[in-house]
Amino acid sequence: MAFSISNSWGPPVPKSLSGSDENAVPTPDEKPNTAIKNTLKTSGEKDKEPSKVLKISRENFPAAAHSINQPVITLPFPSYQTRFKLLESTTDLMLTGIEMAPNFEVDARFYNIPCIHSSRPKDRVTQKHRKLHANEVNLCGLKIICTQAPTPNTYSEFWNTICDLNAMIIDLTNDNDRKPESFKGDLKVTALPYYPQEVNEGIERDGITVTLKKIERLSIDPAVQFTCNEYLVKINDLTQSVFRVNFSTWNDFQGIKLIELVGLVECIEKLKEKYGEKIYVIHCRAGMGRTGTLSIALAMWKMHQTNTLKAYFNTASESIEKTVDQLILLGRVKRGKLFVSSLPQYILLHEYLACLLAKPSP
Repeated sequence: MAFSISNSWGPPVPKSLSGSDENAVPTPDEKPNTAIKNTLKTSGEKDKEPSKVLKISRENFPAAAHSINQPVITLPFPSYQTRFKLLESTTDLMLTGIEMAPNFEVDARFYNIPCIHSSRPKDRVTQKHRKLHANEVNLCGLKIICTQAPTPNTYSEFWNTICDLNAMIIDLTNDNDRKPESFKGDLKVTALPYYPQEVNEGIERDGITVTLKKIERLSIDPAVQFTCNEYLVKINDLTQSVFRVNFSTWNDFQGIKLIELVGLVECIEKLKEKYGEKIYVIHCRAGMGRTGTLSIALAMWKMHQTNTLKAYFNTASESIEKTVDQLILLGRVKRGKLFVSSLPQYILLHEYLACLLAKPSP
């Protein structure tokens, strides 16, 4: 087992970041198994066959009249843009007077994105607030920790939090988030890796050892792929397994295809069943836009699986638009005004909810 022992931040960043995404989509003429094998080779398993691919059946997709690759609804007046602007105004009023944590205390990645103080996660033993730019968000019974990607100063706090909660990490960062030239060399703004990148490689820092044990490729087809990496994390005398799902083709401020969101949510839920009940710790770079969008999609999925989604519509006469708005506001009062931060993400949630409503209950 190879270890890099350093006081610097995480593993070295590759000289060339282009094409190094863990979930790089194979070209159309490349067979899925070949793509998986090649990906694993670059991650240290040079002489091993790839792990078995966890497939997600298209039979689970909603039996709606539309194609899953096409927009599923069109919103009449007021338009999406108008509703989204009204939502921002409502958010500003709702957050008036709410206490924000000092930026230095949570090591803010962006100084214009505050962290709401009251919903910050606490140390299970001391009950003191963790020194992380993170918030506990409860969406219709689904508790999620939404956080920015760890900074050099929060490496120890991040891993201690993960182990304290026995959490599964959902990582939405990609190569674009890790390009120093995009952020004028500010390494705090850049989302540097906080984990080893090759199988059996370990990082020892601040008394914490993190070793990558396994990479598992998850997919529904060659165009929609994720990885689930298993790590052994040793803190003092405690060693435990931590799983990190990485979906690296979702760019900041953008949406993704509906089929990608459906596949991502179902992959995460299957892993939760496979590895036991775990709380999700979700992050992108700032832990707001992509993180908030996926958090709401997971909450919608849970409501659908527990047969409360359609019942909610039937009893409350709610519309898709109103439900999406209410879930976003529920998240924003805990995480801040950029929870779901762009119009494409807002529209994607409408499409996903319509998809679930068209799908038979389990």
